[in-house]
Amino acid sequence: MLTLDQDPATGKLTLVGYSNVDTSSAHGLWITCGASLSPWNTHLSSEEYEPDATTISSNSQFKGFSRSLYGNETTANPYHYVVHLPEVTANPDSTDTIKNTTASAASRTS
Repeated sequence: MLTLDQDPATGKLTLVGYSNVDTSSAHGLWITCGASLSPWNTHLSSEEYEPDATTISSNSQFKGFSRSLYGNETTANPYHYVVHLPEVTANPDSTDTIKNTTASAASRTS
């Protein structure tokens, strides 16, 4: 998560702070696509490419992902990265939360 400051005269952006969003509550993120701001002020993303569950036992990239995330190459579940929209809530105090939601839940209005 980036915190930026913008010079009102020039429009120049300056990085004020940077922090990682803890994605463990959403089982981590596999290969995400760009995010959009939702009408209720959260950031919605999606998985660009879901892992192929039929070949997961031989997928070295997914095994490495699982090892990095869980410390074990067989813990990550490929079905955690299909049809979900990671939704990040950025709070003014720089605390962030993330949850996986579905497309039907993401179409809600506030």
